[in-house]
Parts: sequence; structure tokens; C-alpha cells
Amino acid sequence: MQERSYRSDSRSRRNPPSSRASSTQRSARRASEGARQRSQGAGRRRDMGAIGDDRRPPTRSTSERLRSVSDRGQSMQRRQRTGRGQGSKGGYQLRNRNINFSGRSSYDPQLIIVGGIAIAIIILLIFFIVSCATSCGSGTENPAENVSSSLEGDLRTQVESMVTSDYQSTYVAENAELYPTELIQLMVDEPASVSFVYNYPNASHEAQPYEEQVSKGSVPLLYDWDARWGYVDYAGSMIGLKGSGPTAVAMARMALLGATDVTPATVAANVTQLGGATGDSGMAATLFGTDSGDTTTPVDADGDGYDDNTGEAIEATGESSDTSGGGTGDASASSSQGLAQMIGLTASPITVEPGNSITATMVDAVENGSYVLVETSGGAFGATPHWALVIGVNSDGSVAVYDPTSVANSLHAWDPGTVVDGSTALIALSVPGGSGDANASSDHVDEDGDGYDDSTGEYIGDGSDEGSGGSDDDTMTVQ
Repeated sequence: MQERSYRSDSRSRRNPPSSRASSTQRSARRASEGARQRSQGAGRRRDMGAIGDDRRPPTRSTSERLRSVSDRGQSMQRRQRTGRGQGSKGGYQLRNRNINFSGRSSYDPQLIIVGGIAIAIIILLIFFIVSCATSCGSGTENPAENVSSSLEGDLRTQVESMVTSDYQSTYVAENAELYPTELIQLMVDEPASVSFVYNYPNASHEAQPYEEQVSKGSVPLLYDWDARWGYVDYAGSMIGLKGSGPTAVAMARMALLGATDVTPATVAANVTQLGGATGDSGMAATLFGTDSGDTTTPVDADGDGYDDNTGEAIEATGESSDTSGGGTGDASASSSQGLAQMIGLTASPITVEPGNSITATMVDAVENGSYVLVETSGGAFGATPHWALVIGVNSDGSVAVYDPTSVANSLHAWDPGTVVDGSTALIALSVPGGSGDANASSDHVDEDGDGYDDSTGEYIGDGSDEGSGGSDDDTMTVQ
């Protein structure tokens, strides 16, 4: 029998026992490594919130897995761009894809730059608006710089100090050449006259009626610069500047008769007709029988018949003792009733009586229902001579004075002695036949009922056939 040589099994030859053992160990290691990688992949997917099956199909090749991952990445990018792609459980299927967040930023540099520019523009606009509100509105930071060059000296300084108070005074200051200097001075001295001064260039010089209600015993406070009569020409100027006399007389008449038909413009026309629109005060005291040139007034407080200041015998002064200003009795009789009669009043210059001072005489006249005209010489009433009206006596013995040239003077209670010391003439105005009329009579005749005496033409008030036109029973109350 032929012997055959031994040949080992091919597999045995290819894989000897030692080799098979090594191969088995390597397979085990690969299986263990695969399980470990799968476990790590599953952990990563859990950390990233991946949704879906953690197992990979064992039959898929590496290239297939890569294509699958690539497809899922592209799909996720499309969903992110379109705002969709959230899974049913609120997450994204990211699987094993690593995401690099380092290239993304929560702030856009371009937006930051644009925002900064916008904020800067807003700040500049706010600054411009605030600046314009403080300077652009007035047109100039210092209106005094625009004061007309026609104003000089103290008047210019005074105007500059008041031009920022209102538009009207500023306009006057800037256009001073349109206004008389005396009118601008009035605006400075009496701020209440600003509107009157401002309207001067276009104002009518015609008088307007006084339509407010008045009653007997109630004295209306009137000022020269009232537009109803202030622009009317008078005494080489206008009532607004020189008409204190006519204005004071009109106030007294309105209170004595309770009538408004005679205004300051009416009295000014009468004064002009009589030739009395003269002198520093604008109305001559001689219209009432008083010589305003004599500024000395006899005072005999102790009743000894001698002037307390000069020591001269009052009786020795002759006819001058009949009046406070030294005028003659004839002059008083001939002219004291001239202006007063034209407007239906009686004028009685304050006289000095033995045993009584002129101050007490003035107070008595007011308490008896008269109103006393005062021609001032300046002093306490101001530097410029003018006329004022004593309208009443206060409970403390002081007197109330309405000054048509000054608001401050009209609101001030005055000592009677101060009023007398600052005066050059004192004239009591009353109704004919009234308690304040020293020349009262009861023989007036007014058959035609026009309110004037048929014989003398004197105004007698109510038009009765006989009487005074006033009533002794009328009680004069000063307001």
C-alpha cells in the first residue's frame, strides 16, 4: 500500500492554532472597541439633546454613513434658514455632527456703529432745540442792545433796564424816534402807561366818551394817559402829559354830580377857551381866583392874628388874607367861578381864618362834602408841578389823594400837613348851594328846565325852578 504523506488541513495551515487564538483575541478587542465607541457616541448624543434612534444599522458602510450625515447637515441648515426644523420634542437632530460656535457673534459691529451715529445725531438735535428755545425765541440774547441811538444819557439807561419786561416797551425802545421824549419818560416813570405810549404813533387825537357808571359821592380814579382823552392836544402837548388839572377837575365833577358828560377832554377844552392852559402844571390857578405865583400861605394855628411862620399880621396883608395865594378879592369874584360855572360847579379857594390853620380848613372842606384841588410844587408829589385831588379823610386823620399822574401817589395815604406844605394852591370844588359851597343861594330860576339858571347861565343840576341843583341832604361818601 502506497503511503500518502500527511497534509494538514488548508485552514489549519492557513490558521495555525496560535494564529487562530490571536485572531480571536483581535476580534474580541474590535468588538469591545466598537461597543465602547457606540457607548461614547450614545453619551454624546444624549448630551446634545439628539432625538431619534441611537443605534446605527450594522449593515451600512462608512461611505453611506458619511453621506447620511452630510444630508442631515444640509437639511438642518435649510431648516435653520427657513425658521423651521424643530423636532417634535423641541430639539434639532444633530446626531454626531460637531458644531463650531466660535465663529458666531451675538452683536453685529455694523449695527453698533450705526446705532452710535444715530445717538450722536439725537443729542445734537436736542442741544440745538434747547439753545433755540433760550435765544432764538426772543431774536436776541440782549434786547437792550437794540435800543434806538436817539436815546441818550439817563433816559437811555432807564429804558435799557426795562425793555425786557414786555414786547410793547421793547418796541418803543427800538423805535424811539417815533415817540416824543416826554412820552418815553412817562413810560419809564409810570409802567402802567406802556400801552398808551406804545399806541401813540397810530392813535387818534379825538376824544372818546366815558361810558362807565358813576354815582354821587364816589370818585372815579382817572389818569392822564387814558386813551379816551390822553392823545387830545392840550397846552402845547397832550392831556396824557400835561392834563392833570382837567383830569382832576373832571374826577371831582363826576363824583359831585354823578354824571359823566364832562370828561377830562371837555374840561381841557374849557380851560383852553379861558386861556388858562399855561404854567408848569398845565392849568393856571387864576381860573379859580388864586394867584399861584405867591407860594407863601399864612398859617395862624394859635389864632393870634399873626402868621405862625413869618410873624406878620394876617390882617395887615390886606386883600390877600381872603385867599391862600394872595390874589385880590376882585380877581376872585371875577374869575373864580369862570371854569367852575362852565361845568356846573362852585370853586372856593381855601382861606385862612383866625384861630384855624389852612390844613384844618382843607380837612373841614373835605369833611363837609367838597373835593379839594391841589396844585403841587413838586416835593413829596414828584419833581414836576401838577394837579391832584383830595377826595376824603381817613379814620386816622390822614387824607386820600387821587393823583392823575401817579399810581403810587393815588394809593398812598397822606398827612394833611404834607399836602399843604407841597402845594401852591388849594381850591375846594362843590355843587352850587351844597354844604361845601360858601356862596350857596336858593334863588336860581330854570323855567326851561335845561339845568342852567336862566339869568346867570350857571349850572344848577336837576333843572328845578328853584334850588341848588344839589341837596343839603345828600351825604357824600368817599370811596
